[in-house]
Amino acid sequence: MKFNSAKAALVLLFVLPAFAQPAPASKPIDLLKQKLVRQVHVWSGIALPVPLLVAVGGRWGRGLRADISRFNRWTKDDGKSWLRTDPAMLATARRIARTVKLEQTNPAGDPACTGQDPSLVPTVTVQHTPTVKIGGDGQTADPFGGRRLPCIPYGGDVFGCAPCRGPSDQSSDVAPFVSGAAPFIDPSFFSGYFASPPSSNSKYVAQDMETAAVGAVASQSGVPFIGFRAASDGGGDPLMLPGFPFQFFVYRQLAADNAARTALAFLQAWASR
Repeated sequence: MKFNSAKAALVLLFVLPAFAQPAPASKPIDLLKQKLVRQVHVWSGIALPVPLLVAVGGRWGRGLRADISRFNRWTKDDGKSWLRTDPAMLATARRIARTVKLEQTNPAGDPACTGQDPSLVPTVTVQHTPTVKIGGDGQTADPFGGRRLPCIPYGGDVFGCAPCRGPSDQSSDVAPFVSGAAPFIDPSFFSGYFASPPSSNSKYVAQDMETAAVGAVASQSGVPFIGFRAASDGGGDPLMLPGFPFQFFVYRQLAADNAARTALAFLQAWASR
C-alpha cells in the first residue's frame, strides 16, 4: 500500500485525540487545558472525513474510487456507463451467498419440451464445486446488432416461443418467426458470431445479453435491481468441449438450476428482512 499525505492526515486524526485525553480525576487540571482538550476532540471529529474526501478526490484516489464504486454494476456499452445494483439487495445477497447449496451434476433437462422433469436424467459432474460469487463488473452485449432474434414455434426449451410446461399451441408464432428471421438468413452472420467467443481473460466477471437491458428498464421505472447469473461455459468441463456455444447447450440446465436456487434463497431473505 502506498503511503501518501491523505493517509498521514487520517492517522494523525486518530492519534491526536489519544494524546489529548483528559487527566484522571485524581489529578488537578485547570479549566483552560480542559477547554483545549474538548476543542481538540470536537475538531478532530469534524475533520475526520477530510482525508477520505481528499483521497477520493485527488489524482491518487483513482484506485480507491474504483474500490468504493465497484460493489456490483453492469454495463451495456463496455464501461462507458454503468447500472448499479441496489445496495440493500446486494447486502442481502451477500448474507445468503454461503447458505445456498448448488448442484454439481448436470441434468439433461428437457430440450424437446416433452414435459418431463428437467432434473430426471443426470449426465456429467463438473470438475469444480460451484460457488456463489457476489459483486464485480458485468457486461451485457448485443451480438445481433440490434436485431430481434425471433422465437421458433415448437423450438424446444431454448428457441421455443413458450415455456415447456406452458401453452402447447404456438401456431400463432409462425408468422412472426417467418418475418423476423429474414435478417438472420445471411450465413456470414452466424459464422462471424460463433467465431468470436467471449475472451477468457475478460475484465468482466460475467458476460451476457440480458442483465444490463433489464437493469436499464428497472432504473427508468424506479424499481430496485439485482441480477443473478450462472456460468454455463468455461473451465472445469469434463467433456472438454470447445467453449460457447457447445458448452452452453450441454450445461444450460445446470446453470439455470443454480441461478434459480440462488434467486429463490435471495427472495426468501428479502421478504423476511
